[in-house]
Amino acid sequence: MPASEINLGGMQSDDWQMLIYNFTNMQNSDLKEQDYWATSAQQFLTDISPILIILSFGASLFAFGVLKYNYLADLFSEKLPSIGLIVAVMVSVVSELLRFGFGLAGVRDLVRGNKWNGILGIGASVILSIYDHFEAGRMAAHWGNEELWYVLVFLVWVALVAEIRLIMTMSEKRALIVPLKEEEDLGNGHDRFKPKWNGQGNRTPNPV
Repeated sequence: MPASEINLGGMQSDDWQMLIYNFTNMQNSDLKEQDYWATSAQQFLTDISPILIILSFGASLFAFGVLKYNYLADLFSEKLPSIGLIVAVMVSVVSELLRFGFGLAGVRDLVRGNKWNGILGIGASVILSIYDHFEAGRMAAHWGNEELWYVLVFLVWVALVAEIRLIMTMSEKRALIVPLKEEEDLGNGHDRFKPKWNGQGNRTPNPV
């Protein structure tokens, strides 16, 4: 009896081979789908990573600004009872907004190739971070809680770390995007630079 006619539980060997083949294809399809979703999720997280870093940067400055406001409110409320809270809000908002603005401006300038402007922006961020570092010591001493100093210092320096990481991330993205854009522009405009024949055997230059 030929092998193809062997009956195995009501099914011939060819049927079993087809069943095994289909099952194997289903497994391979499932693996490919899993790889696709894993790759898509990784790409999505990579794309939004600059946004997450900016949010972390801003959140750390906001938290430190709120604590600084409470510290300054305690100081100014005694000397300036009528406008002490307003002054505390203004000083806290201005200092942390400057920190945030210098950080983002420095990142933008460095990524765009404005080296010296970027260095000045990052330098200003470092100076403000050092100031806030010593301010954290005064705040912890004012509240009589040494453990609070570690939290305050963490908020100060994690903002600077996020700023530096943002520079690295955006620089990597620019390094990938710019060559692709230049290649696309070259591909779209290459016909402009091809010589044209005027019908008399001579080439005429293309207008730029």
